[in-house]
Amino acid sequence: MSKLVREKQDAEQFIRQIAPEYLGVYVVDRETDEFREILAPEYFRLNAEENGRCFSKAMEDYIASMVALRYHNMVEQVLDYDRVYIQLKAGMDVEVYYRRLDDVPIKLQIKPYSDKKEEQNLSLWIFINDDTGGAQMKRFQRDKLIMDKLCYDFTAVYYIDLNTGSFTALKLGKNTNAENLQMEEEVELENFDLYARQYGEKYIAPEDRQEFLAWFNCKSLKEKLLGREVITYHYRSLPNQSGKKFFDTQVMKVHVDDEEFKVFMSFRHVDDILEPEVSTQEKLQRALAELELNNEIISTIGKSYDAIFRIDLQADYFEEISTTDGIHKLTGREGCASERLHLLCRRMVSEPYQELTEEFCNLRKLGDKLAHEDTLITEYQLKSGNWQKLRFIVKKRNAKGQVTNVLCCLRNISETKRLEENLRYKEAVAKRESEAKNRFLSNMSHDIRTPLNGVIGMVDLASRYPDNLEIQDKCRQRSREALKYLLSLLNDVLDMNKLENQEYMPQNITFDIAEFLDGINKDAEAKARENGVNFVVEWGKNVIRHRFLEGNPVYAGRILANIIDNAIKFTPSGRSVHVWFKEESGHWNNVVYAFYCRDYGIGMSEDFLSQAFEMFTQEAKSDHTKYAGSGLGLSIAKKLADKLRGTIELISNKGEGTEAVIRIPFKIGNQVQLDYYGDYQEISLAGKRILSVDDNELNRDVAKFLLEDNGIKVEEAENGQEAVDKFWASKIGYYDAILMDIMMPGLNGWEATEKIRAMKRWDAERVSIIALSANSFADDIVSSKLAGMDMHLSKPLDEKKLLETIKQCLSKHMNDKKL
Repeated sequence: MSKLVREKQDAEQFIRQIAPEYLGVYVVDRETDEFREILAPEYFRLNAEENGRCFSKAMEDYIASMVALRYHNMVEQVLDYDRVYIQLKAGMDVEVYYRRLDDVPIKLQIKPYSDKKEEQNLSLWIFINDDTGGAQMKRFQRDKLIMDKLCYDFTAVYYIDLNTGSFTALKLGKNTNAENLQMEEEVELENFDLYARQYGEKYIAPEDRQEFLAWFNCKSLKEKLLGREVITYHYRSLPNQSGKKFFDTQVMKVHVDDEEFKVFMSFRHVDDILEPEVSTQEKLQRALAELELNNEIISTIGKSYDAIFRIDLQADYFEEISTTDGIHKLTGREGCASERLHLLCRRMVSEPYQELTEEFCNLRKLGDKLAHEDTLITEYQLKSGNWQKLRFIVKKRNAKGQVTNVLCCLRNISETKRLEENLRYKEAVAKRESEAKNRFLSNMSHDIRTPLNGVIGMVDLASRYPDNLEIQDKCRQRSREALKYLLSLLNDVLDMNKLENQEYMPQNITFDIAEFLDGINKDAEAKARENGVNFVVEWGKNVIRHRFLEGNPVYAGRILANIIDNAIKFTPSGRSVHVWFKEESGHWNNVVYAFYCRDYGIGMSEDFLSQAFEMFTQEAKSDHTKYAGSGLGLSIAKKLADKLRGTIELISNKGEGTEAVIRIPFKIGNQVQLDYYGDYQEISLAGKRILSVDDNELNRDVAKFLLEDNGIKVEEAENGQEAVDKFWASKIGYYDAILMDIMMPGLNGWEATEKIRAMKRWDAERVSIIALSANSFADDIVSSKLAGMDMHLSKPLDEKKLLETIKQCLSKHMNDKKL
């Protein structure tokens, strides 16, 4: 016998002497599945030799031949070396209790072999005769059964001391991320915060990681558990080996004192929880008592209601129910249901609704009302002004189908009522606007067709009498008037559309208020004279303290013109229209001007006065036929006033006339040298040279004819760039004026004007540039002024107005030379 064999036998004998209950001791390598016995019965040695020294094979034969059948599964679990390794690494020994076929109780203990890193795959397996430990085994199996039942839904369970950060893994499910993490060599198993950080960095997506780590740390968990027994958290991880990625965490307080703060932390995946929960709910619903069923119903509907009462109709008894966090409970308030509802109606419901509400809440009739219904609803206003909805819901019927118990639910619906009122108001506004637009289209159809028919008739008449010069002249005159009227209609519609859809950009220009009003009054006086109306400027009422102002004179002029035009239009011949203005007090460098227009015309009714500024409105169809127009004049004036932060006030009586008060704020301007035209009427245009710029050949031909017919030399350019090039190439002072179209391809009229004004030559700043545009929008006129143009004319060209404008501009620059 060799010395080595002898020493081994001595070791076995020693173990049997000091630990006679030890039946076998083995060192197992989980990587190679090889083992060496320290103490082993002869049958296990022979079995091992037959299986090539493979421990798992030897154990399988041992289990099949020696272990009682009911314990096979329990013992086979320890052959999962990786799972055993994870528990050992987490600091937990593995213990298994079972019985042999001969009914001898055995305890299998598995411990780490050593702390050395190179021996971390080795474990010590000890088989002990536990004949005296039967009661302990039963307690262990009972405790294990309880733990397994408690942790059935959980993939992992930890026992943590939040004060120290120490923790123990009580359960780690297979194929979980936590199991994989504990198998890694560098994992932290002493401190929970570090362990959670390693888990988060490895298995939590970057966008969710910060929130995850902020929740899973001892300090945060302690704060959240103050005053609470349980807290929960939901998170998403990278999918584990089973494909699960959504988890629910529950932390339960176990023991807290000055030194310890012990908690259980459990995890479960919720990816496939919906279907089992539905099944569980169905089973619970069948098993729960009536009270639990009531809780479920009331908790479902309680979130929508301010108060809930459970009413027994037969006993005339109520209980008030409070709903918090989705769970309802009785508040302790109870009593006679009919008296409670009576007090509710008398103390809270406004008087107009009291009688109807009391009748609705009559419990003696409620059962009959609900005979074929499951719910009844009424709405009423409270004395506070709020609105409330009361709903009776059938809770229980007897065997005959009669209602015995109901739920009475109260809900504040003030916001809903407010939205309903808003919708009704918007509907009314939309309906009124639709009616106004339909009326406008009807009026426009008449207003457009009538002059067009007149033009066609005049053309036909002129064709029949080609040699009658008097008829030809009359036909042209009437056609021109009709076309001018059509153009004014088109301008109103386009102006209104632009004001409706374009944001106002403030454009302030320094102007002379006296000169501004003089121009307004002259135009109004001419129009009044055509209509046989006396136009009176009440100079005695006028007050000017600041003559030079900064603002938008184009917008202001359009407002006053529209108001005065309306006054003249609706004033019968022989009567008068009076205008005056006052400078009202302002503050700092601002001032408010009030412009008054008083006519003695047909006036407006009180009903129409409230909608006078709405689009397309005219008071009566007969008025439209008599006083032609689009119904947009006042609407345009109001829109413009709003953009200037001004106001328009109308005071009117039917048959007596109307007084309009327009208030517009301006800034006080500095006195500047404004345009001075002098006595321009005496200026001769013969021999003057003008550059006509327009991309439309027909427009150039018309302008050329009108100018040359008055002795003016005309040169042409087809676009803005050509105009700039021609002016640059010309001699200084060569052109007396430029007629500049606005909308042109490439370089538009405004851009061309800016380039010309910027040229380093003497005449660039002094040459007269007059804008010619098909657009007559107020913004376009202001933009022309800001671009450096002298005047703005709208197409089609009026010969008289064109020539007068050219003379004014030439006069201005002649005066500039003198200055």
